[in-house]
Amino acid sequence: MPTVAVRLLSAVSLLAADINGSSDPYCTFKLGEASYQSKRIPHSLNPTWNESFELEFKSAGSEKLELHVFDHDAVGAHDSLGTAIVELGDLIVGIEKTFWVKLEGGETGENIVATIGNMFKKRKKKSADVAVSLNKGQVQIGLTAIDFGYGYHEQSCDSPMLRLHRAKSAMFGWGSASQLRGSNPTINAKHIMRTSRNGTIA
Repeated sequence: MPTVAVRLLSAVSLLAADINGSSDPYCTFKLGEASYQSKRIPHSLNPTWNESFELEFKSAGSEKLELHVFDHDAVGAHDSLGTAIVELGDLIVGIEKTFWVKLEGGETGENIVATIGNMFKKRKKKSADVAVSLNKGQVQIGLTAIDFGYGYHEQSCDSPMLRLHRAKSAMFGWGSASQLRGSNPTINAKHIMRTSRNGTIA
């Protein structure tokens, strides 16, 4: 099955959904039937996660990565801080693409001041501009196509990139939609690929 490696790096200018003017953000990712939930960062509108994980999916030609940012609340439903849809069709196999994703929608939850302010802003806008999002939040992610994307068919199924992927999976116990919560392991990629060429890694 096609696999995409994801790095959740950071976010900026998230909506303030708590009464204290801050948020406790976490992210969820959904790709087909696979999903992942990040750790929660308390009291931050500009959080840093640095989490890495992999998601498997059925069709490299049709699936889209769904990103949703939430504010964690101890009581009641968690507030949405925005969503985004990420296309996977332009990924190049083995090469990470790092970029910022603009969030759409979201709500200010318990932050009454922000809620009232947004109401006045919407009233001042012309009817044609009402749909313009007031959400300034962005999330930085990195995506790597493991076994799909541009250049995949030109590569051997036993290429160094795939050998490295298998070695990392064995070393860290990655499996289907595996999760490395809150971690960003450092791997000596040159050593692994050198070792694999010597035939000591399957």
